[in-house]
Amino acid sequence: MENKNENNCSIITIDSTSLTLVKKSFSTTNKILFGRISDIFNNAFNLINSKQITNSNKNHLYLLESVSCYRKKSKFSFKVKKQSDYLEAIDLFFEVLKINPNHIITIEMLGICKNKLKDYNGAIEYYSKAIDIDPRYKFAYNGRGNVKTRLKDYFGAINDFSKAIELDSEYSHAFKGRGKVKYYLKDYFGAIEDFSKAIELDPFYIDAYSARGKVKSILKDYQGAIEDYSKAIELNPQLAESYNRRGYAKFFMNDFTGAIEDYSKAIELNPQLAESYNGRGNVKLFMNDFIGAIEDHSKAIELNPQLAESYNGRGCAKFYLSDFLGAKNDYSIAIIIDPENTSFNDNLENTNSKLKNFTTNTSSKLNLKLLINFLNKK
Repeated sequence: MENKNENNCSIITIDSTSLTLVKKSFSTTNKILFGRISDIFNNAFNLINSKQITNSNKNHLYLLESVSCYRKKSKFSFKVKKQSDYLEAIDLFFEVLKINPNHIITIEMLGICKNKLKDYNGAIEYYSKAIDIDPRYKFAYNGRGNVKTRLKDYFGAINDFSKAIELDSEYSHAFKGRGKVKYYLKDYFGAIEDFSKAIELDPFYIDAYSARGKVKSILKDYQGAIEDYSKAIELNPQLAESYNRRGYAKFFMNDFTGAIEDYSKAIELNPQLAESYNGRGNVKLFMNDFIGAIEDHSKAIELNPQLAESYNGRGCAKFYLSDFLGAKNDYSIAIIIDPENTSFNDNLENTNSKLKNFTTNTSSKLNLKLLINFLNKK
């Protein structure tokens, strides 16, 4: 039966059975749409974590939306087997937005992809869009803070990380991110405070231990640094960078044997880590193994021709082998790369003096104080 309302519009009367059928129809449509979004999203999410995810059948969208600790426990790194995985994922995320233009997790994931592809302005655009949709979406503030850190907008980054912490006082990633910015701003004690809070909230947060160890080294708390790097290594024995940095701290604790062991382990885990060859070369120099020092510094230079410290270190070794011309050449290159490092200039002046007053006397002693001063400036 058709009724007329006062505006002369037709109204079709629906009985309870018909109303139930309409509700079921809407429910079915929503399930189809959600299922479609879920399938597309999960395929894209697998792509942007292709180095980590082994179970491609898991419903990540459901878990991200319904299990609050899923992100924290899964520790997604968003690392891919090949860069094209990000591009393919972006296309899929766009398909999700065609179905639901305000799908906030998808918008956040687009920000992550853009960040990984170094399209930082694009990343900020997506994170900001997510914040516009939901001003309490902490993940977008944290993500945008990370991008602003890369762009050296440090105060903008601190504001974003602080907002994420305001929304969730137990958000360990935001504390770690803000600590990193404070480190760049040379607020070392503030950085340690934030890194320590991140560790308190997540005792298995490897990056926070490594970051705090780095700051402690700068503050010359080498024993504290060793403890933090050792904890990071305990949690993940495959961390070449943590062995490398612990070797550096051990060197300044006069544990030369331990330093050599750590640098060698770092090289074993990552043969492309020029800094470890450089560090081991410096230790060998202190141990008067000048030939070994030249070999390590030469390898570091091969891996990274812009590593001024290794030219300087190799120059020191050549100097104490009385190869003054070779030393002069290495010091000169070090100065070209880093003209503001005064120790390089001091070494060159000393070598030029030797060349002017060259004698057959090869009993020069290693200037330990000069080398210590150089290493402390790193």
